[in-house]
Amino acid sequence: MSFKTIAMMVNKEDVRKLVANSLTHILTRHSKNNKECLEKLNIVIPSGSNAEILESIRKILKTYNSVIEEINNIAPLVLEIEGLIAPDTEVVEDLPDLLEDSNGVD
Repeated sequence: MSFKTIAMMVNKEDVRKLVANSLTHILTRHSKNNKECLEKLNIVIPSGSNAEILESIRKILKTYNSVIEEINNIAPLVLEIEGLIAPDTEVVEDLPDLLEDSNGVD
């Protein structure tokens, strides 16, 4: 897997679209690779050696590690989506009352 770091300016309204597009491509690539690995595993399970089966399982796990790495790589972009970071909030002073109400205590 090869990666490239890109620095660019985009319209704030486009950040969410870039994230969605990136995730779509990542998950599509993962689905394709995982499907191929599962098909190979289904071929070796009935008559393959334990080494062949373990190698097929290793390749499946590699697809999951790759998708994790790719999603981690776009995390900074996700953090740039406007409105995802909650503004400062006030502490609810009625918390004990809310807890009592949620427990059915009057």
